[in-house]
Amino acid sequence: MLKTIFNDSILKRMFKNASILFSGKTIAGLMGLVSLSLAARALGAEKLGIFAMIQAFIIIVDRLTNFQSWQALIKFGADFLKQDKKEEFKSLVKFCFILDAATAVIGTIVAIIIVIIVGNWKGWQQETVVVATVFSFWILFNLKGTAIGLLRLYDKFRLIAAANVTAASLKLFLAICAYMLSGDIMSFVIIWLIAGIIESVFLLWAGWHQVNKKSGGDFLKAKLNLTAKDKNIWKFVLSTNLNQSVRLASKEADVLIVGTVLGLQATGIYKIAKQFASILAELIEPAYQAIYPELAHLAAEKRFLDLRHVAAKTAIIIGSLSMLVWLVFIFAGKWILAVAAGKEYIQAYGTMVIFVFAFAIWGFSFPLPAGLLAIGRAEKILLVQVIVRIVYLASLYLLLVTVGLIGAGIAQVILFVGYSLLMSLFFVKDISAAECSFSR
Repeated sequence: MLKTIFNDSILKRMFKNASILFSGKTIAGLMGLVSLSLAARALGAEKLGIFAMIQAFIIIVDRLTNFQSWQALIKFGADFLKQDKKEEFKSLVKFCFILDAATAVIGTIVAIIIVIIVGNWKGWQQETVVVATVFSFWILFNLKGTAIGLLRLYDKFRLIAAANVTAASLKLFLAICAYMLSGDIMSFVIIWLIAGIIESVFLLWAGWHQVNKKSGGDFLKAKLNLTAKDKNIWKFVLSTNLNQSVRLASKEADVLIVGTVLGLQATGIYKIAKQFASILAELIEPAYQAIYPELAHLAAEKRFLDLRHVAAKTAIIIGSLSMLVWLVFIFAGKWILAVAAGKEYIQAYGTMVIFVFAFAIWGFSFPLPAGLLAIGRAEKILLVQVIVRIVYLASLYLLLVTVGLIGAGIAQVILFVGYSLLMSLFFVKDISAAECSFSR
């Protein structure tokens, strides 16, 4: 079985790219954990809770306004590259970059306005309002969507990994300095902001260099007439935007809900539990990023049976590895928390372990949305996300009220079980329909 799996050329390339991304993500993730641990020790649980809630708010605004252009770039870009339509491809790149820039400006303005209004309404301290306003500019510089899509499409995953590690290294160095100098919340906000800007600049340079080199000219000079030729692009972009907005906004909304129900100290503890559990997500996310371009190419070539097989084999491998990681957290989780964050945060252990189990469930289903996107079924993913996220947020609130912080982990399990079941149903149905349509 394993020999058959690893003899597959597509899987070999996919796992090679995933391993590159994973290496970068792992190094960056570990550095990020150390940076957060330094912030946790410097600020304490309550101050860390304020920092976590501000960060969550900014990310939510960004996700609600950001169009996630890279997904459309990969889906339609794979078709244009296969057909050697360079002008259409450059037009697509320009279209996606304009979306990135426009939504970044809009998102920043929206975040600042909300901070001022809510700060006055809730009577926030002046320091909190200023910190949140400064952090809002993270959205303005988050222009990396199109660049990431280009690098994935051109199989330049090493550059993405390099950007992750470079930004994380800078963040860690500055966090060490801030910790030694007893930095306040503003210090750590500025550090996170600088690291985000450096990562975006690196990726923009790399993405622009690749597209201008391989498409024979500056993409910014291309005619922006793509959407008139293919109206499906707008439909796809809107669907993926809503899908990502629902998924990622609710992913950060949990921090705000925990803060509202249980208070700032519990929020700081929850932030640590979630951040450490996200180590497993750092394993799964690179595999998703690597498999989506491969499935998009297979869909463009109408190789739906191969698409199905690649998705199934990948799910088995990543899901099994995810379960092994979960076992490690069960036996070593308390020690990891005590050493990395301090004994104050050992109480995050139960929530963290359940969180990791939820991510392990995701490990068995992560290729499914990539497969649906590859065949242009973004609206099905949106439907699933809306259903499961509504259930998740409702169950999160109820469980926090009834059983406390451990309920946040249980709500995550409910989320990923429902997500996996519904996504499996749509994947089987729509891939089969695509096969039948092509065979006619």
